Amino acid sequence: MDKINKINCSIQELPFKRSLSFEYLIAEIEQIANDTEHPMQVMAVEVMENIELAPELKESISDFKLLEKHHQLIQQLMAFVINPLNSTEYLA
Repeated sequence: MDKINKINCSIQELPFKRSLSFEYLIAEIEQIANDTEHPMQVMAVEVMENIELAPELKESISDFKLLEKHHQLIQQLMAFVINPLNSTEYLA
């Protein structure tokens, strides 16, 4: 068998463009903010108000220092990713 050459570089050195986008998540949160029947509507409104103060999170992020700068807001965004209340059937 041929000897396998190992690639020895860090993620910062990879020759690929890296970016992160919250665009679809923010659009989903905006829909929840507009749904007065949704159990997370109040939280979604608050998150959308905070997003307006950090418009750079609405665009594709390639400077990952923004993640550190807005870590609390990003944690709020992530609460909408996996949430038991995020379904079409709301709790009564």
